[in-house]
Amino acid sequence: PKPKGAAPKLGLKFEALVVKALGKTFGRNFAPACPISFQEIHRGPASYSRPSTAIPDGLLLSRDSRSLCIIEIKLRHSQDAWAQLNRFYLPLLRKIVGDSLVLRTLEICKYYDPGVQLPNGKELLLKPEEVFDKTSASHSVLIWEKL
Repeated sequence: PKPKGAAPKLGLKFEALVVKALGKTFGRNFAPACPISFQEIHRGPASYSRPSTAIPDGLLLSRDSRSLCIIEIKLRHSQDAWAQLNRFYLPLLRKIVGDSLVLRTLEICKYYDPGVQLPNGKELLLKPEEVFDKTSASHSVLIWEKL
């Protein structure tokens, strides 16, 4: 579906800019908009199962190939990015990769609002690859500056 209005179009334009720069910087270690197929199962009175697809904005493999970072790109820092990363993509990828990779998440935004409250705090990074060195469980945020 095509975005309607100026804000969604600006968001997609920003996403394309970031994806292009990440691809140039990380080469084959970066996969943009990688579709992940899974079976969506709903239990209850109207139980059903249907195929679904999740498409994170990007996946970044660490240089040592031991960690994988799920990237969500937003024009504005938001709770939505945290929810998408931690409540949707992370559990899905955990089921797929199991313990074979350490999974990390990263929100990349252009406009950062320090007032946005997140369940487990946040940590500002200067470069995307810093996410692989983190030891805390806080949400990683990178305010986009040209790489």
